Amino acid sequence: MHNLKRLAMTASLLERVDEARHHNPEMPKGFDLGRWDCGTAACAVGHAIHDLAHQIEGLQSVPLPLELNRGRLSPFFDGKQGWPAVKAFYGLTLGEALHLFGGPFYEPSERTDAMAVAKRIQAFVAAHDRELVPA
Repeated sequence: MHNLKRLAMTASLLERVDEARHHNPEMPKGFDLGRWDCGTAACAVGHAIHDLAHQIEGLQSVPLPLELNRGRLSPFFDGKQGWPAVKAFYGLTLGEALHLFGGPFYEPSERTDAMAVAKRIQAFVAAHDRELVPA
């Protein structure tokens, strides 16, 4: 089942990503859905793993395996890493996770625009929130 609360929390973080960076020096300095380099220009989930509210919900990070690791981190949740962790944390299918967080599923100009990602997440939450309301 979709975790709309966590999705909305991520959208809210992305709306205020510049402010969040100011208050948390660990937060990545840039935004780029094309990179899972959570120490520099990070994707939406890369920002979420550095956010206290997401950490309280259980989203963590782990270093990538040594052969891939150049200071990079990967999302970790409920014993899962990478896309399986993203799916589990947000209650999404792989297709939904890729639609919301996958760089190739955005126009090139949107891949570095945190607000474009926030808006897509908000639209997803709104559509699924209506599905939960009894007629």
